Amino acid sequence: MGDAEGQPLVFRDPVLEKTKLAEARDTVLPMMPLDHAILESLAQGARGDDRKLRDFFGGIMLVGGASKTPGLREFIEARLRELRPFYGKEILVGPPPREFDPQVVAWKGGSVFGRLSGHGNDSWVSKSEYDMLGARLLNNKCMFAW
Repeated sequence: MGDAEGQPLVFRDPVLEKTKLAEARDTVLPMMPLDHAILESLAQGARGDDRKLRDFFGGIMLVGGASKTPGLREFIEARLRELRPFYGKEILVGPPPREFDPQVVAWKGGSVFGRLSGHGNDSWVSKSEYDMLGARLLNNKCMFAW
């Protein structure tokens, strides 16, 4: 079996190709359960400061369309209390404010951030900064370790 030149036919398996692409992506962007991702995010934001961490535990808010899942907020709060029992009193997963639809609150936050001036705002990365330091700049500007 093969083509006219005696080469064997090679069949492509699209499922296998997609699986390999997903595995390669997951090595760059690791996947983790939501409760663990929340804990990692809070730990990265607090940077070892216990007072900040306690404050962050009291300000958790689930947003997006999936946050409307019945019982999700209570489930996440219970899981976080199981994983960090010493912070049990501080952990609070609150609902978004009444005037915000959870499906669009993240977009509203992004639009506010986009309107902030680039002058005097440490969160913005200018082209000249990136040209000078490259991806190393993200270690200083971003809250999370990439």
